[in-house]
Amino acid sequence: MAMNLINQLQGVGAVTPEPKSIGKAQTSGNGVASDGLTFSKHLNDRINRRHLDMGPERLARLTDAVDRASDKGARDSVVLLDNLALLVNVPSRTVVTAMETEKMKHGVFTNIDAVVVG
Repeated sequence: MAMNLINQLQGVGAVTPEPKSIGKAQTSGNGVASDGLTFSKHLNDRINRRHLDMGPERLARLTDAVDRASDKGARDSVVLLDNLALLVNVPSRTVVTAMETEKMKHGVFTNIDAVVVG
């Protein structure tokens, strides 16, 4: 379902569903952040290309937002975190993509069941 959602976002290219490392955030050897989140290859590339800050403080806030979404039974959620909107598949704890809020003037999110303000 997350793939369908991502493919429907305006201005977002194809997404590789296989989780990869988190770029600048602390990861273990298997691409899982110390807090249990994984980032898609697409997101990892976007973090590096756009120099997005995913440091420990922001990563902790994102993890908290995903935990809250999970507690409510959410499956595919948008997490609003500072100047980012991050699409998360909650059951797999995979952050699929991120869009900077100032660049999503005409963006449409479909097939989500929750929005979490982080």
